[in-house]
Amino acid sequence: MDELKNQLKSEIKLLSKKSLLKWIVFVGLVYAMYDAVFLRADSMRLMLDLTDISSGLVPKIMLNIDVPLMIGIVLLCILFAKRNVLSALALRTKKQIVWMILGVVVFVFIIYMQRPSGMIDAYEIIHALVVTALLEELVFRGILFRWMEQTDLHLLAYIGSGLAWGGLLGIHSMVVGGASAIGAIVPMALMGIVVGTVYALIYKKTNSLWLVIYLHAALSLL
Repeated sequence: MDELKNQLKSEIKLLSKKSLLKWIVFVGLVYAMYDAVFLRADSMRLMLDLTDISSGLVPKIMLNIDVPLMIGIVLLCILFAKRNVLSALALRTKKQIVWMILGVVVFVFIIYMQRPSGMIDAYEIIHALVVTALLEELVFRGILFRWMEQTDLHLLAYIGSGLAWGGLLGIHSMVVGGASAIGAIVPMALMGIVVGTVYALIYKKTNSLWLVIYLHAALSLL
């Protein structure tokens, strides 16, 4: 325990203001992107309620948040860390391919266990895989975690990326679920550190972000 405390203190001393500012700006923009997209969906839903339009193609297009969210987050990632994006998603070795296939197997198994009758909501599955898992893992493990690790902040990488991810989950609970700020962010931040650390450990051990993406997507469907 004392060793971890000493390591944390030494890493805090190594943390430069420039790096810290860069990470804060990046995470802040990611939060703002999610917040803006969710609020837009809420305003569009209210507009549709006022006009009594409840079915058809129009509400599906107006309420869909996936495409603008994907475009915005991917552009942010490329702007801040193009090399990290390509490196995180690349499949360079046979082991990475094997790990990805394992992730696919787990994902398909969870889908089958949740939908034994064969009734599968294709949109729900794609949303869990692409919007929930791919975007979040790319931002918080593929970029933020790797950024911090590359500057020799190994322990802070787990804590920082987990806290940042938990903060996003808290914001989502506030905007979508209407939870209070403290009631949403604090437990989500703690959960983010725990679950995010597990995801980061798997990512570091296997060097396969795709495995983590599929595991994340599978757990989100439970």
